[in-house]
Amino acid sequence: MTPPPEALRLLGRAAGEVLHVGDSFRSDVAGAAAVGIPAAWVNRTGRAAPEGPRPAYEVASLTALPPLLGRAAPSHQS
Repeated sequence: MTPPPEALRLLGRAAGEVLHVGDSFRSDVAGAAAVGIPAAWVNRTGRAAPEGPRPAYEVASLTALPPLLGRAAPSHQS
């Protein structure tokens, strides 16, 4: 589930300053993209990404996340 924009206001952060992490392409990656938040897709099975917005990052496990934190998310052309 993607955080609502109100959560960003409460945190005092812009959408580009947070990273949404999730394993559901539709709910997490597409949902985050819909509100302008970069996403890290946890793709444990290595399946092909469906059509739609691209995640900023794709990782096979949560242990791959720490090196990504604090980095600027790469931009993707749609």
